[in-house]
Amino acid sequence: MKRKGASFTHQAIESEIRRYEQRTHWIVFLRKGWPRRKQFNKHPYALRFTFYALVLFLWTGCASEPRPDEQARREIVVFAAASLTDALETIADSFEAAYPRDRVILNVAATSLLARQIEQGAPADVFFSANLAWMQQLEEQGRVVGPVREPLSNQLVVVGRPETPVLPSLEALAGESRIALADPEHVPAGLYAREGLECAGLWEQIFPRIVPTLDVRAALLSVRNGAADVAVVYASDVQADPNVRVLLQWPAACQPEIRYAAARLRDANHPEGADRLLAYATDPARTAVWERFGFLTR
Repeated sequence: MKRKGASFTHQAIESEIRRYEQRTHWIVFLRKGWPRRKQFNKHPYALRFTFYALVLFLWTGCASEPRPDEQARREIVVFAAASLTDALETIADSFEAAYPRDRVILNVAATSLLARQIEQGAPADVFFSANLAWMQQLEEQGRVVGPVREPLSNQLVVVGRPETPVLPSLEALAGESRIALADPEHVPAGLYAREGLECAGLWEQIFPRIVPTLDVRAALLSVRNGAADVAVVYASDVQADPNVRVLLQWPAACQPEIRYAAARLRDANHPEGADRLLAYATDPARTAVWERFGFLTR
């Protein structure tokens, strides 16, 4: 049924559309693609301006500034001695809670291995070393920036499985057939153990029985899985494994001076975050955390 005064024929509709197209070039674009050349030339910039304005509007709308909680977190890569694993994980968690924009990435291994990786250009922001020697070597190469902090100390102990009898003295260590310790050629825990055994005059006697491991945590694992009878480790490492126990406290007269060092590295990708983490980790407020994991604070 037709309304009075209105025509809905196909020809009438097409005629109306053509008249409207002459007034608004957008209809041409929407219905048939880009306008014909003669129409485009009438207003050479109008359609382009309108099109680009629409694209810009849509782009800025979609690319709005993300909320703070959606922004990318800045990674702080930390190379740390294996003995620091558990304590640093706890401190990193509380640090991230205090600084939500920062994310701590821990790479834990033997200090010597990490130092060599840094020498070869491995990307890292912070280095926690289990002795001063490896940190000083990096300092001499110009790879350390700012002050070197020495926040922690430790002590050597002899550990074994729960059923292993306690040792009455350090000399009794010579009666064990397999003694695990971190590689005494370059890993700090092994170097400290060698120093302590040389002080007691036992190194030459014990050397043939040594089972060298990649790091101090690997020495602890050697005892747990039966690859070694006993191990020389840090006192803090005993906290990490309930399946071992202390068989002997190292005699004070031959206890080496164990000193940890921490510093920001020259090629840090996030130097501000590195300094922030170092200040946080070595703040006296963190003393209770370090001591809970068996470290001595300086």
